[in-house]
Amino acid sequence: MNLDEFVVKYAVLLSKRITMKQKKLFLSAVHQDFGALGYEVKGITEKRKGRISLNIQIGDVLHAKTLIIAPYDMPGRRFFSKGYHPFREEDNILLKLLSENAITLGIIVVAIGAYWLTSNINPILSYVILGFFTALILITTIVFPLGLTCNYTANKNNSSLAVMLKMAENLKAQSDIAFVLMDHVYLNHHGELMLSTLLSKKKSNPLIIYLDCVGYGDAAIISGSQENQALAKHLVSLADETLRFETKTYDHNEILSSALNRFPKSLNISVGHLVGKHWSVLKVRTSKDTEISETVVSAVTGVLLNGLINK
Repeated sequence: MNLDEFVVKYAVLLSKRITMKQKKLFLSAVHQDFGALGYEVKGITEKRKGRISLNIQIGDVLHAKTLIIAPYDMPGRRFFSKGYHPFREEDNILLKLLSENAITLGIIVVAIGAYWLTSNINPILSYVILGFFTALILITTIVFPLGLTCNYTANKNNSSLAVMLKMAENLKAQSDIAFVLMDHVYLNHHGELMLSTLLSKKKSNPLIIYLDCVGYGDAAIISGSQENQALAKHLVSLADETLRFETKTYDHNEILSSALNRFPKSLNISVGHLVGKHWSVLKVRTSKDTEISETVVSAVTGVLLNGLINK
């Protein structure tokens, strides 16, 4: 499958992954593509706080020496975003609250207007309207916990899958490398918790490579704890001139206060734009996230294959 076919299949036809039916269609497609390469693919479900999460395991997850993992669920949309920083919690809490509550704020404005117009005409009707809009706000909060979902996710949650599939085509079902696609990472990190709990119960301690936004940009950042920096630097040394690779070390407090605390010993890879010391991933979680670069995907895949197979 070439990249154009991949984008049409996963970033267009199978881009919606909200309902369980949509996620099972996505699982079926993943099973078809990885199964054809000799991999066992299975879905693992678990319920938490009234919502069922579906993680997708590709290969022998419990016995693999290396796991390549990434989220696949749909993130909430961000308005007025100036860039996304993978593996970190929200940089701008006000922007997060505004984006996640945009629908609710709109309903409140309409409710106030409707209440004001009817209160002078029919007080009883105004209270009925107030009750109606209150119920509507509650329903909206339950149905859209992250606000409006972003329907454009080429880089955000499909580029990692593109790298995984390209790796799988070269690995030919080698048992020491497996893949996991995680659900509800953006909502409550449930997919991450499912995987970390599974590995802990089975006393499995593989090297974890966490991918997020690896399809567009001019600089790849390989980040992680101090103990993994030797491998991070080794991977950087394998990069060719098509894509710049840099390393970043997180201290203990940074790991605990971010999304990294689910997998504190993982290596995390993202591709974005580096201007001076400021690095971020542009366009994601907006309507502009519509492209994946073949050059970038190939560069990330090549570094991982060379580094993991020959380490």
